[in-house]
Amino acid sequence: MNKKELDIRGWAYHARRVFWPVCAVMASQISKSMKRLFPSKGSIEREGLRLLLIGRHRAHTAQAAAPRHLKLGISIAAALAVTLCILTVTLTGSQVMAVTVNGQMVGYVNDEAEYTNLMQSAKAKISKENGNTELVIKENKIALAPTFVPGDEKKVAEKAVSEDKLVDTLISQNAVETNVYTLNVAGKEVGKFGSLTEVTDTLNSVKQEVSGDQNSQSDNKGAFQEDIAIQSQTEALGQADNLSDPQAVKDTLLAGGDQSAPLVHYETTGVETTTEPVDFKTTEQKDPDMAWGDRETAQAGVPGERTVTRNVTRVNGEVTAQEEISSEVTKEPVDEIVKVGTKLSQLGDTGDGKLGKPLASWTFSRGVSPSHTGDDLCAPEGSPIYAAEAGTVIFTGQFGGYGNLVKIDHGNGLQTWYGHCEGFNCAAGDTVARGQQIATVGDTGHATCFHLHFEVRVNGAVVEPMDYLQ
Repeated sequence: MNKKELDIRGWAYHARRVFWPVCAVMASQISKSMKRLFPSKGSIEREGLRLLLIGRHRAHTAQAAAPRHLKLGISIAAALAVTLCILTVTLTGSQVMAVTVNGQMVGYVNDEAEYTNLMQSAKAKISKENGNTELVIKENKIALAPTFVPGDEKKVAEKAVSEDKLVDTLISQNAVETNVYTLNVAGKEVGKFGSLTEVTDTLNSVKQEVSGDQNSQSDNKGAFQEDIAIQSQTEALGQADNLSDPQAVKDTLLAGGDQSAPLVHYETTGVETTTEPVDFKTTEQKDPDMAWGDRETAQAGVPGERTVTRNVTRVNGEVTAQEEISSEVTKEPVDEIVKVGTKLSQLGDTGDGKLGKPLASWTFSRGVSPSHTGDDLCAPEGSPIYAAEAGTVIFTGQFGGYGNLVKIDHGNGLQTWYGHCEGFNCAAGDTVARGQQIATVGDTGHATCFHLHFEVRVNGAVVEPMDYLQ
């Protein structure tokens, strides 16, 4: 054996000791990658090593029949061929997700996130094209599976799932349905809607309409008095017809349709705080220097204010019950003061605007009160009674509790009445002068002693006689 043969033999020995382990490591790593890409294919690592060993075995077989300087070349070529095959298979291709609908291939997406976004946009497009109805996707008809597509990325791009393609496939494969919601009030159907949001928005709009503008605290709670039920069902896409107009349903609930009363009654109960006016009082001050009938405001009245808190129950905005919790006057009212004239300028010979005395003398017994309409002037039986002012006698005779009564009209709404008379000295229709005797003192009617019931009326209203006597 010459020196050249020895060098070749040594080089081949070292090559086998180094190259084959390196190839084995490379095959192992590549096969692990294939195992991740093809989990259902079994142990790709074992397959790769098997191919590597087969190549090595065949290389040894060839070595046995070939010269030693060729055996090394065969071994290297076999190892490189196996490695190249493994690299070609594992490093050219794409891992994607295949989308199928009812078994029909739609295309590829990169991952689940892309699929989710595509499905959401497809649902939105289908819903818009069908009146914004609420959709239900039949998930059992849709499959999403990881898939390895060998070759370059163009193959994946050519079969990528688009929104339009997904929409068309979902519709053609009947993989999408429509939700329909029926609104019932007290067992009666009043509307059909394409989404639950439309139903709740319509009911909330009715609540706001009937509740009105209440100055309420936030703890008010409400509920419909009627039984409100919402039933849902699914229908084939495009078959959900006769959906209701939400505004028309609202009008029906509020106006009652063909009925005269609303179909619903929304009752709220809560605490309400309001600011209310406090009425001022009017006080009259008699002014003898002002002509009778004249009125003059001496001080204008100003309403006050108070803050009131109540528990309030409303039905369709109308108060049906309330209970006051607290009240506080925040601004006191200012009373009104009115001067009232008592001077009768047309009366009397002296021009002082006073009536003449009906008796020469008397003892005062009782005055005007809510239960008594005149002054009782006690005097002996048969004492003369005089007309307090000139006028016309309009009545003489029995008059209930007054007994024998004389009525004299003095004009301008002024009358004087004389009750419990013993006898008359005039008759109805007579014209009498101031100070003329018209009757005598008695105790007829409801009387406990001899006296004159002297009464003054102005425009039909009883006034205090003493304000008009001299």
